[in-house]
Amino acid sequence: MIMERRKRFSSTLAVFLAIAFVVFLLYGCESSEKSSSATKAENAEEYDTYNVRDDIKSYIINEVFPSPSQTEERHALLELAESVESTRFAETESEALDAFLKFRDSLAFCKSLGEIPGVDAPSRVIVRKTFDTPEKLREMTAFESLLRFEVVTASYYDVMETKNAMAFLFSSSQVSSDAYAYAEYLIPYVNGINTGYLDALSDAMDLADVIGNHNGKSVKIILVPNPSRNAFYDLGDLFQQKLNEYPQVRSDLILKALLTLIPSQELPQALWQSIMEYHASKIGDHGHISLDDSELKNMLAKIQAYMSAKQKILLIAHSQGSIYINDIFTKLTSGSNALPRSAVKTFAIGSAAADDANGSHITSTNDFMINIFREFGFAVAPANITIRIHVDDPLGHGFNETYLNPDLEGYALILKSIHDLLDSLYFPSGGGIGIGGWAEV
Repeated sequence: MIMERRKRFSSTLAVFLAIAFVVFLLYGCESSEKSSSATKAENAEEYDTYNVRDDIKSYIINEVFPSPSQTEERHALLELAESVESTRFAETESEALDAFLKFRDSLAFCKSLGEIPGVDAPSRVIVRKTFDTPEKLREMTAFESLLRFEVVTASYYDVMETKNAMAFLFSSSQVSSDAYAYAEYLIPYVNGINTGYLDALSDAMDLADVIGNHNGKSVKIILVPNPSRNAFYDLGDLFQQKLNEYPQVRSDLILKALLTLIPSQELPQALWQSIMEYHASKIGDHGHISLDDSELKNMLAKIQAYMSAKQKILLIAHSQGSIYINDIFTKLTSGSNALPRSAVKTFAIGSAAADDANGSHITSTNDFMINIFREFGFAVAPANITIRIHVDDPLGHGFNETYLNPDLEGYALILKSIHDLLDSLYFPSGGGIGIGGWAEV
């Protein structure tokens, strides 16, 4: 009898506990869902003040910085996203300038919080998400055409800090001599083909951060936009065509390949092969640049506007930009206002040029894009290093993803080459014509 009662009691207790457990799970899940919903509602309310698309806002809050403790980082990226969105609606030079300066400052702040450079850095993803249709891509082009000023990134040694500090400055086309502090070295950076202004600025800022100062002397880096970015008008048509041909492929992946020459593994082989051929043909169009070319003159004028007396110049470029710096060197070192060749040198990264005007280059044997140019019959400088291929850049051509990647073989050589070239710059003794005259420095 006792045993039967115990069995009944145990059975009843087991049923009770089972029911209690189920109720607890249901209540707990409901509470958790309510709590989660409440948290999301609070998050949504907190970030409602930003004029940012819901999908981009969700990407920032739920994918990039899912932890509630990352409030500062969330706000920084949301401010950047808002500045990118505002570029779409700029109708005047003043509005474009305001939008761009907000973007520049927001980007600098994101980098100060530790954003890792690269084509898939959150700031770059936000730009691509913002301009994810052909129409929006054309809005980017319209915005860039309104910008009538150059953006300067200057890297200065700060003895009060443990690492280099960057100052980001700008000036209008009317450059005043006191617009920025004097720097011993000037580095004009020319980006590769079809790189948008926003991405090109990010590359220039990354370069400034990497180079820092040189032997305790300041280095000023200016962005000299590659005029081939005007091909965005064509790029919009190509974007539409590829969306129609591959409706199953996400638009942001196609845009990433178009803007960065770095395809996702999710892209069909035929799609990114056609994109590479498009870029190769564009570079072929710019394979020879007349010294009377209007775009070359504009680029030269931008550089001269920032030159100071006795300032040594190192021209740096990526990909197709290397073709321009060779001719810029020729223009700077010839004519009545020529600078001495010893004070101007060139350095090309992933070079698409046939040779080096007065300096050196670094091109990987695994740079598939440059190898494609060779197969198409273009004369390009020989490869001189092997940088291993990795998943983030299967073409081995990316500025940040491959060449400036601190985990790969090219990084140390690039830094050494840049500082060696800066070391080699000098003004010969004696008189001469040039910016401020020639003088021993």
